[in-house]
Amino acid sequence: MSKKVYLTEQDTIDGVLLHEIIENFQNEQVPRMHRNYELYKGKHAILDKKETDPNKPNNRLVNNYYGEIVDTITGYFLGNPIVLNYEVEEVQDFLDYIFADNDSDDLFMEIGKEGAIKGRSALMVYQNEYSETRMVRVPAEEVIFIYNANKPDELLYAVRFYKIKLANNEDELRYAEVYSSSDISYWIEDSEMGLFRVDDMNPPHEHIFGRVPIIEFPNNEERMGDFEKVISLVEDFDKIMSSNSDELEVFRSAYLMIKNMSLNNDTVQRLKEEGIIEVGEDGDVKFITKQLPKDYMTAHLDRLQDNIYRFSQVPNLSDDNFANNLSGVAIRFKLFGLETRCITKERKFRRAMKELIKVLAEPIRVITGEVVDLNKLSIQFTRNVPNNLSELADVIQKLNGIVDRVSLVGLLPFVDDAKDVVEMAEKEKDPYARETESFRQPATLEDFPVEGD
Repeated sequence: MSKKVYLTEQDTIDGVLLHEIIENFQNEQVPRMHRNYELYKGKHAILDKKETDPNKPNNRLVNNYYGEIVDTITGYFLGNPIVLNYEVEEVQDFLDYIFADNDSDDLFMEIGKEGAIKGRSALMVYQNEYSETRMVRVPAEEVIFIYNANKPDELLYAVRFYKIKLANNEDELRYAEVYSSSDISYWIEDSEMGLFRVDDMNPPHEHIFGRVPIIEFPNNEERMGDFEKVISLVEDFDKIMSSNSDELEVFRSAYLMIKNMSLNNDTVQRLKEEGIIEVGEDGDVKFITKQLPKDYMTAHLDRLQDNIYRFSQVPNLSDDNFANNLSGVAIRFKLFGLETRCITKERKFRRAMKELIKVLAEPIRVITGEVVDLNKLSIQFTRNVPNNLSELADVIQKLNGIVDRVSLVGLLPFVDDAKDVVEMAEKEKDPYARETESFRQPATLEDFPVEGD
């Protein structure tokens, strides 16, 4: 669980305080984030299983529920692009341009995935050498957000820190950048004192945004990853699966017991080649095997798997209950736990998106002359869930005349701009509108017949 860092407006960041903040963060939060990322990639604790006997198998089976949990939640929550609508056309056009230029769909997908793994993510806004507004994700373990102790929701500073290896590829220098609402200051760690000092090679400079240009995207209030509550369950599942695999391997190499018979080398070789042995009246041949408690193991693994999905609030999509052609209501009922979790994510994400628009407000004002008003902004999240189009069309038909057409068309999952679709439909139904629209189109060479045609 991540704790927020607080300072007051009167506190001044110096080298000693900056060093203390970074050290505490690296000791308390960074190891957890690194551990979660390694788990997501499939590096589970079972891989460190010790070999007790070199003559016995030592299988290490990884069941990557962590990756499935993160990918399922992120795909369901952000599989469809976030849609921003602003009432003023000039502002809308500029937002569309910025988001398209920064490939925002992929950017927000990666931010959501990192938050699901590490508990939070961060987005930095800056202007490049061509005065173009850029947005980039900053790794969560490289950013510390410092809030106002008197106004807990007000961000005072964002500290970004990183290491650079020197030419000898052995020694490292640690740098820090402190972002405030007005400027950016650059710091370097003094290798002798172990504290930070102002970097003389990079003097502080002002930025245009009027707010801290690094935005935090928390996964939840506790800043926990989506699978942290089920780590012990997955570790137990890996352990049992690996032990079962060991037992099965031992079973395959079971000893052959031969009673009241003696075998010479030729007989043993013939047994290996032909698989046949003659047994006398009092003789007997059988394998010495260990009886495995199959029912108990299966029941325990099933319970572990059920609890993993239950406490992570992710549905088991391989379950037989998802094999049938379910109605939209039935699907949403089975996804209720996942939807509950995504509601929390959405509210945190929506709040961060509004903060992003506030940071972009100054570039928007410079380009369009419009002052951003969040009351004119709508942010739409659409769950990435299979839809029964026949059932949805029936619902739209029944609501026709009760609900406005734009809202009804907006229910269709393949429609991005419901208003534009309704306007196009009206033009198609009105021949005069079609002729007028065609008349207004600019002329082309095809509009002027060539003599002799």
